[in-house]
Amino acid sequence: MKNLVKFDKLLKSDTLGVAILNVKNLTNFFFKTNDKFKEFLQYDEDTLNQLILTDKEYSNIMTEIMEDANEIIKGKESYITYPKEYTRKDLSKFWALVSITRISDSFLLYIIQDNSTIRKMEKDINELIEPLSEEEVNEYCLKIKKQTIKEGYSEKDRRYFRVDFGIPVCAKMYLFQNIKGSIMGFSPNNVCIYNISGNGLCFYTSYELPKYEEFKMVFKFSLLGVKLRLIGEVVRVRRVKNKIEYGVKFEINETETDKLIGVLNEVSIMKRNGMTFYDTDLCTSCKCNAKLK
Repeated sequence: MKNLVKFDKLLKSDTLGVAILNVKNLTNFFFKTNDKFKEFLQYDEDTLNQLILTDKEYSNIMTEIMEDANEIIKGKESYITYPKEYTRKDLSKFWALVSITRISDSFLLYIIQDNSTIRKMEKDINELIEPLSEEEVNEYCLKIKKQTIKEGYSEKDRRYFRVDFGIPVCAKMYLFQNIKGSIMGFSPNNVCIYNISGNGLCFYTSYELPKYEEFKMVFKFSLLGVKLRLIGEVVRVRRVKNKIEYGVKFEINETETDKLIGVLNEVSIMKRNGMTFYDTDLCTSCKCNAKLK
């Protein structure tokens, strides 16, 4: 019942185009679409079902969806996400970020969200006629750094800028320690990271870590397709209801910090615009030992 309420809420979304696809009845392939989906593509279900039989572009879209559906049904993927360009009824072009998820043997959830801004940014970058020289890049970065310092945005602010994920990110966490010059480690556990900054992160588990103060920690996870490996140590612990929360301070160099902050800026923008995180290790109850909120 709880899942049905969430499902109904998703269909009523005013930012996401949502369609329920019937993969076992191609004459009624677009089984149900919400208002935003119709607004994005300017077609209703009946017209879309006609187009996949008569229009080459929409026929190809159906073929792609069926290929993706087969990958999901075979268990090779739990969901698939990719960018896609559509032609609306008025012949204008529309870029969307597509997510496909299996909800039963017969039905798929097909979600599209506006990706036009990101595609335009990519196009602007690609249209640069000449690449910038190393000197020009360094000069520009120095100018920006001076400007941010002038505006009161310090290096400390940059490092402590924190992103709350909402849905936690699942990371493999390794414990290790250096004993008389030898590295001693333990098998990894999955933990839920619920917020992170350039300086540290917070994660929680449903179990207490043994003698955590004697160990360093390595966290491995993917965030927007960027594979991260972050080292740190616990500086704060507290028990919250049925879970234990750990605060970790990083021990990473400037290059790793810049890489992390770069992807955190993207996460912040996507979250502010209600966009789904792609290529990210999100927590699920079957994957994490920690109990989700």
